[in-house]
Amino acid sequence: MRIAIIRFAFIALLPTLCFSQNPSQQNGNTRRINEYLNRATESGLFSGTVAVAKDGKILFSRGYGMADLAYDVSNAPETRLDIGSVSKTFTAALVLRLQDTGKLRLDDPICKYLDNCAEAWHPITIRHLLTHTSGLLNYTELPDYFEKRALESFLPNAMERIRSMPLQFPPGDRFAYSNTGYKLLHEIVQKVSGQAYEDFLRSTILDVLGMKNTGFLENPNIRHAIVKNLATGYTDGVGPLELAPWAHANSGGGMYSTPEDMCLWAQALLAGKLLSAQSLADTFRPGRGDYGLGWFVFKNGKHPFATHSGNIPGYGVTLVLYFDEKLSIFVASNLDTAPTNRIQDDIAKIIFGESYQLPPVWRAVAVDHKNYDGHAGRYRKTDQPNFVITIKKENGQLWNRLGDDPGAAEMVLRPLSETRFFNKMFVLYEVTFVLGEEGRATRLIADGPWGRGEFVRIDQPSNAGEQK
Repeated sequence: MRIAIIRFAFIALLPTLCFSQNPSQQNGNTRRINEYLNRATESGLFSGTVAVAKDGKILFSRGYGMADLAYDVSNAPETRLDIGSVSKTFTAALVLRLQDTGKLRLDDPICKYLDNCAEAWHPITIRHLLTHTSGLLNYTELPDYFEKRALESFLPNAMERIRSMPLQFPPGDRFAYSNTGYKLLHEIVQKVSGQAYEDFLRSTILDVLGMKNTGFLENPNIRHAIVKNLATGYTDGVGPLELAPWAHANSGGGMYSTPEDMCLWAQALLAGKLLSAQSLADTFRPGRGDYGLGWFVFKNGKHPFATHSGNIPGYGVTLVLYFDEKLSIFVASNLDTAPTNRIQDDIAKIIFGESYQLPPVWRAVAVDHKNYDGHAGRYRKTDQPNFVITIKKENGQLWNRLGDDPGAAEMVLRPLSETRFFNKMFVLYEVTFVLGEEGRATRLIADGPWGRGEFVRIDQPSNAGEQK
């Protein structure tokens, strides 16, 4: 997916923040968080909303940057954004509510509740769908996904095609993130509850918690609903700012919300509301892939937490629940490659009194892209052989992919000099190419979340001379 980000005008209001009983510490956290979000927005890394809640109280809720550049509308606490795959946290909770009321069991086979169930699906249980261990192909991996994702017909057609495919692995054998599984959970929720998914979610969670600014981007007979205060989604893929490519609402989860509504949801879970004690324990028990039931769960660190992110064209979102501190942080951007995970993590460090770094300020320069031919190739981390960075030249730009998964996002590298580049899509890091004979890079130095690492070239550049 080739999407990138743009510099936005910065508009921020100084909030009142009350993370402790010490007024000086309150003011210090306020200043530091605003300084951080100021820098992120001014650097073109962020535009959106941020909210923090603790012990059932919303402590911080502000907007940064622009919700709509065409009409000069600023992001604000009431701005609504597409939450993408964070909607999976609601789907999982609805399934667990049905189990709590005795209407299904997680270890029931899914074919008990699905019409026209494929023969290969008979070993799959509801638990397998919830934990992404079903073996079902993720419909976003279909070869025509990016070409057809804007079509209303794509998702039903994709589900029908996957129905005739073999499983990728035996259910329960391993973790493989699958939107397909959660689409089937939608169908199961409707079948068992006897209600439309949207109606059951409203009556079971949204209305109970007073989440009045959360809803659905698709309504019956309406392909994409008009939603008041919905931020416009942006990208700057390979050049100037543009509207993000459109995708059918349901393909990414199909829900919108505001930062304060999402804090209500997070705090309800931290307070043990809505679900039984057993269901909550199951939700936040990590399994394969560090995934519980609708959440990634990490319990071994200093601050155990659960999290889920969402990313679709025009929007990036991260929601995190810190169990011991009863703290939740929600970061949502109408900039689809904003590093929302990094932003959330640094805000948490500020609150916990830990060291953090302000976002970088990068300024791209013009260089002769003919020199890129010697940079293209594959590079392996010297102390971590499984970590490979792939660099290629295309249309006069350098693109990089972290890891060896061909389906991973390709991200544009922007030049700081002829040998030094930066990546600001999803992951913030710098790359410096070390040149050998005839101007060909023999290794690169990458400074990123992994620290400073050296990567050595492991093959010949595969596309030197391609599209100058």
